Amino acid sequence: MDTDTYKDRLVKEYSDLCDKLEKLIGFIGGEIYLSIPADEQNRLRTQAFVMRQYADILQERIAWGKKIPHA
Repeated sequence: MDTDTYKDRLVKEYSDLCDKLEKLIGFIGGEIYLSIPADEQNRLRTQAFVMRQYADILQERIAWGKKIPHA
């Protein structure tokens, strides 16, 4: 039985997303990234940007969730 709360799931989602974003940023700084076509490089940079926005939103939701006692 799943006993995680909404807040627990939100924190896990944020943590997982940050891990993926960190890996993507590391990839963008690497040699393989420089060897792929410019349009794919652009898509990866856009993906990183959107993931950062998503992480920011999750962070705001986590902060908001701390204000409510039983979410």
